[in-house]
Amino acid sequence: MNLLLKRLMFWIRESTLRAKFRIYERWPALFPHALDIDEQYEELPEDAAEIEFLELHFEEHKAAEPKLEPRRTIIFSSYNSKKRCNFLTTKYYKRRITRNLQWALERGFTNILVDYTTPYGLLALETFLPLKSDGARFHLYSIKSCLFSERRSFRLIPETDIEISFMTRECDYSFSQYLPEETLFRIFNNAGVLCSESGIAINPRWIPKHLIDAW
Repeated sequence: MNLLLKRLMFWIRESTLRAKFRIYERWPALFPHALDIDEQYEELPEDAAEIEFLELHFEEHKAAEPKLEPRRTIIFSSYNSKKRCNFLTTKYYKRRITRNLQWALERGFTNILVDYTTPYGLLALETFLPLKSDGARFHLYSIKSCLFSERRSFRLIPETDIEISFMTRECDYSFSQYLPEETLFRIFNNAGVLCSESGIAINPRWIPKHLIDAW
């Protein structure tokens, strides 16, 4: 209950800030001193050093990007699914996610991608993290098919941003360098299987027909 209250208070504050920002965008004259700090700001040497550090970290992150073999890659996401996982169906879909993971591992899939910006992918992420901690042998990667601010949760009161950040940091790698449209083009199009609330969709471009028939 305490966690629910914290999430609720977070979203109340977030909604208030967004409302103020929308008002400022429409009627900036109501906030004559809003830009005073920006106008007085001067870049300090430590700021330049921090920017350089972040740029270096970003380049290192991109260089560490794993190569995904389509035949070994499965995505868990609500993308393109007409059904939606929600707080009433969580237990049902969690059982299905667990079964679908077992199905994938038995067929040689080792790259498990979770789209944490969709309800199904987020539930999959929360389901798989404990399995990884217990020693399950697969690579767990996080991706996003929409902007972080547009993400959807299966919970009635969504998780806070920091909760999502902590979970994605537990993955083997996060493809955070890609914009949503780049994720769809570079990753979704090159995955052998897409798993969603609607079921398992096999991409015949990457999975040979004889394997599909055998499965």
